[in-house]
Amino acid sequence: RGVYEGNVVIEQGSLRIRADRVTVFEQRRSVDRLQAFGRPAHFEQAGNGGAAVRASADEIEYRVVDEQVILLRNATVDHEGSEIHGERIVYSSRSRTVSAEGGGETGSGRVQMILQPRQAEPAAGDASANTLPSSPPNTLPDSPDSDTDAHPASP
Repeated sequence: RGVYEGNVVIEQGSLRIRADRVTVFEQRRSVDRLQAFGRPAHFEQAGNGGAAVRASADEIEYRVVDEQVILLRNATVDHEGSEIHGERIVYSSRSRTVSAEGGGETGSGRVQMILQPRQAEPAAGDASANTLPSSPPNTLPDSPDSDTDAHPASP
C-alpha cells in the first residue's frame, strides 16, 4: 500500500486521476484499487468514441479489475453534456452504466440529472446529414391549443 499527498496526478492510458491524496492498494504486486481524496478529487477517462467521461467527488475509488469508479460525497459525472449529481455514484467503464443515489441522513436526498438528447445517426446517402435545420432560431413549437404557427421570439 502506498500513500501519496500533495497535488497528486495518476495517469495510465486514457485514465487520469487528480487529487490531494491518493492511496494505492496492491494485491500480488499489482495495483488492485486506488482511493483518491480531494475538494474535489477528479477522474477522467476517454471513451471508445473519443468523448471523455469526467467525474468529481470528495472521495473517488477506482477498482482496476472491475473497471469501476465509485464517487462519494458531492459526486458528479459528466459525459457528452449530460450530467448526474448525487452523494454516491457508481460508474462502470466496462459496461458504460451509471448508478446514482441521493444523500442526506435518511437517504432521501435527490439525484439530479441533466440529459442531452442523442444525435440521430444520419442515414447512408442522406444529403441533409450535414445541413442545419430549416426552421429559424428562437422559434416556439406549435401549441396544441393554438391554431397559429410559431413565430420568432422578439428580442
